[in-house]
Amino acid sequence: MAYNKHWKPVTEENINKVLNWLNTANIGISKEVLGKWFKIYNMRISGTEYLDIANNQKHSIQTVRNYYFRAKKCVECLRNNNIAEIIQWAKWWGHYRITADR
Repeated sequence: MAYNKHWKPVTEENINKVLNWLNTANIGISKEVLGKWFKIYNMRISGTEYLDIANNQKHSIQTVRNYYFRAKKCVECLRNNNIAEIIQWAKWWGHYRITADR
């Protein structure tokens, strides 16, 4: 993958917005976990290969792909301002604490 000179990283403000959406929906996910997803997303869209990210972050390639996919879905929902979709995706991802089903 060639280095992408036109990428825009996901900002702290957007991470906080997604975190707020999920916490409001009683989906317990930490800022650290979201931070991991978006760090991998930012590395990937900047042009870094999956294997290099996996080695750098000390994760398997599959974990890196999963985190990238989750962050990508969050970014799509942010662009569309679609709170319901990100909440549904987070419920499908499973292993995050859901304190009350809506």
